[in-house]
This record gives sequence, structure tokens and C-alpha cells, in this order.
Amino acid sequence: MRPAARDDFEIAIICAPLLEAAAVLDSLNQRYDKDDSGYGKQEGDTNTYPTGQIGQHNVVLAHMPGIGISSAARVASRLQLSFRGIGLALFVGACGGVPFDRSTPAIVPGDVVISTSVVEFDFGRRYPHHFRRKSGLKDTLGRPRTEIRELVSKFEMVM
Repeated sequence: MRPAARDDFEIAIICAPLLEAAAVLDSLNQRYDKDDSGYGKQEGDTNTYPTGQIGQHNVVLAHMPGIGISSAARVASRLQLSFRGIGLALFVGACGGVPFDRSTPAIVPGDVVISTSVVEFDFGRRYPHHFRRKSGLKDTLGRPRTEIRELVSKFEMVM
């Protein structure tokens, strides 16, 4: 069912590369913004937002103007201002990196990563042969809300 207002959207997909954004747009069962009846955005928000439905979920897509954590942070913060009901945001594409050592397999483009936490890239120290994550309470971003943890548990069962 089509949302009545932009605050009714609960899922956002944020893409940096155009190829991934095109794939997400092709995945939409229905596009809401094609008939020029878009949901608008908060004044001063420079993001663009195609909207639509994947399965039973209403989603908003945000395009990043470039790569990098500062671009991702700007897009995500503006998205949060315009679509205040978002409870789950998915970064799709080459939006980040995962440090690894040679004893574990690398995470490469095309891999699906489901995480129970978020690690800021600059919240750790890279040594010549390994990465050491800061793990103190003040160094982490906190636990996601219960709904998100339950959703991640369902994903883990399937994997």
C-alpha cells in the first residue's frame, strides 16, 4: 500500500555507485515517483529520493554524490531529516571497507554482509599485519533497537 506521507517510509537504501542504484531501482515492484507525485523533502535537503515498493515494503532510495564516509554521513543525516520514520537503512554497493588479515577470507564486491554492529572505519588502529578495533563502551556506536536486532537474527537463520 502506498504511504500517505514521507514519514511513513521505514526502509531506506543508500547507494554510492550508479550501477547499484540502477539495480535497486530495477528491483522496485512499483515506483511511486514516476508520476510526479513525489513525497518531497525537507527544505535544504539536497538529496534526491526515488521511492517505491519492494515486496510489501515501502522504500526510499538515496543516491550518494560521491564515495567516502563523509558523503555517506551527509546523505544519511539529510535522509533522516526528510524521512523521519526510517528504522532501517541499508548501504548498498562499495560504501565501505572491512579490514581483514591474511588468515581470514577477504570481503569482496558481490558479497552480502549482515552485521550485528557498526564499526566506524576510524575507530581502530591499522597495524602492519592486522587491524585492532577499539572495543570500549565509549568507542562503539551502541546497540541497535530491538526490531533491528530481531531482523538481523532472521537473516542469520537464513544464512
